[in-house]
Amino acid sequence: MKNLIEQVDMESTNKNARVRFIQYGGGTDEMMIEATKNGFVRLGLFMLKAAYANDKEEQKKIASGIAGMITTDSDCYFDWFERKDSIEEKHFLPSSNFSDYFAIFIFIIIIGVIVLGFANGIRVIANFLI
Repeated sequence: MKNLIEQVDMESTNKNARVRFIQYGGGTDEMMIEATKNGFVRLGLFMLKAAYANDKEEQKKIASGIAGMITTDSDCYFDWFERKDSIEEKHFLPSSNFSDYFAIFIFIIIIGVIVLGFANGIRVIANFLI
């Protein structure tokens, strides 16, 4: 595999190798990669090199080569690629942002106003009929 990586590295060119990471939505779960053909080839090549690198320092050197390809208007950048033998999935607790609680508070207020308005409407109708 290393021979194939070296061969692709020699045959591919950095000319017009451009990559842009775009956040098109509201968060990091809505991102895309936009690249030229050479950009995709070189990006994949850097990842393959990182997979077969001997140590972390070599991986950091490999990733530093990608910096020249990433456009300045990209929404994110990578400092390095790090290979691990295994990765455990992290489980996050729900967000405890003030804005989350504020939105819930406003929702409860709106529901309360609707219920009180409905109850007041029923009282007015009942008084009218009596």
